[in-house]
Amino acid sequence: MTGTRIESPGRPYDTGLVIVPIQYFQHPTDLPSRGEKEVNSTPTSRSPIDASDAAGTPDRGAAEDAILRLLAAAGPGKTVSPIDAARELVAGTDWHRIMATTRAAAVRLAVEGQLVIYRKGRPVDPHNFKGVYRLGLPHHD
Repeated sequence: MTGTRIESPGRPYDTGLVIVPIQYFQHPTDLPSRGEKEVNSTPTSRSPIDASDAAGTPDRGAAEDAILRLLAAAGPGKTVSPIDAARELVAGTDWHRIMATTRAAAVRLAVEGQLVIYRKGRPVDPHNFKGVYRLGLPHHD
């Protein structure tokens, strides 16, 4: 690794500061031109049988199924974290990339009356909530 040594003129000592250039971005000549296609481009159409998009992200239906399975396993009066539903759908530590899909599925199920969204232990409006939330089955009195 090469670097540029900076010495301070007028100072009686060497600071020892070395600046090492780091390349953060690709050089413009390495990028494809406007009319050129990338070799490994993602196909534009997909099979209707596939339950996930081209990047492997589960669709909202799969997220709804995962949420309902977890709620059924937890039982009445118990809540589950939407993170648990996301972790059930995606292997590894990439669960955070599908949290928007999981949230949309939870909102749809709450609007249909199949679950209740809780924030700080209280039910909230599914269209207007922020922050950390949990999901639970509705109470049938």
